[in-house]
Amino acid sequence: MQSFKIPFTIALGLVILFIWTQCSTPSEDLSVEPFNVIGMTVITSLKGEQNTTDISILWGQLYAQKVIQKIPNKIDDDIYIVYTDYASNPDDGFRVIMGAKVSSLDSIPKGLTGRRIQGGAYKRYVARGDMPKAINNLWSEIRLMDSSHLQRNYVADYEVYDRKSISDPDVGVELYISVRKPVNN
Repeated sequence: MQSFKIPFTIALGLVILFIWTQCSTPSEDLSVEPFNVIGMTVITSLKGEQNTTDISILWGQLYAQKVIQKIPNKIDDDIYIVYTDYASNPDDGFRVIMGAKVSSLDSIPKGLTGRRIQGGAYKRYVARGDMPKAINNLWSEIRLMDSSHLQRNYVADYEVYDRKSISDPDVGVELYISVRKPVNN
């Protein structure tokens, strides 16, 4: 019986390539029209995973205080999490707005924030699986992409949670990343 030996470095390279192709999330280039959101807000950062803590707190407040029900002029029942007002280095801070897409910013309830989100070129991804692990893994993957693959402009990124995605991990959460220009995968 003859044994077939593959040099370790080649085998390791093949394993890494296999893992990358299995984990790499496909995206779709699209143009997004400007839209309005109203919701709760917090300034956070990536340092020490502070954003994970802050977003978990916002989720708790969203349900405990029935924030979505208080927002006027909702377009639908989806929950939006918008990331905006990035510092020059996202590790140093950005604003998170958790709430709903609305037709107008004319009536913003006390304690909430309203914001017009700039339209433009975006890449759309879908995170499927157990939340928040699946969306956190997708964000980690996006942060690891180099600028030749994803030319982010750090104006506003956002996640969309519809009723089905909250209860069914197979439906998925949409993540929109603002980009300087569409880049093909």
